[in-house]
Amino acid sequence: MNVGVLGGGRMGAGIAHAFLMQGAPVVVVDPETAAAEERVRAALAGSVERGQTPGSTELTMSDDISDFADCELVIEAVPEDLTLKTDALRRIEATIAPGAAIASNTSSISIDTLAAALERPADFVGLHFFN
Repeated sequence: MNVGVLGGGRMGAGIAHAFLMQGAPVVVVDPETAAAEERVRAALAGSVERGQTPGSTELTMSDDISDFADCELVIEAVPEDLTLKTDALRRIEATIAPGAAIASNTSSISIDTLAAALERPADFVGLHFFN
C-alpha cells in the first residue's frame, strides 16, 4: 500500500516512520522538504540503532500535493486548525483516486465536522497517532 502524509512536522514524520517500518512506501508532502526528510531519516536511524529494520526505505519527499495521486491512503498531519485541516483534506480529496482513503490525525476537531467538508465523506476516517 502506498501511503501519503501531508505535513512533515514531528507528527507527520513519526507517521511516515511508522509506515516505513511496516513496509509501506511513503510520500511526504511538506513545503520544507529538507527539514521534513531530516526528521523522518532521524527516526529511521534511531530504529536501526535499536536493532529494528525498516520494512521499506521507499521515502519520497515533495512539496507538490499531486504526488499523492498513486497513494491508497493519505493522512493529513497539519496543525490543529479547522480551516487549515478542511483546506488540506479538500486538496487531498481532489488529488487522490476515488476509493482511496483519506485520514485525519486530528486530536481535537470532530471527525464528523471534517467529513462534512468533503465530497466523499465515505472515504474519510480518523486515524490518530500518538507522538
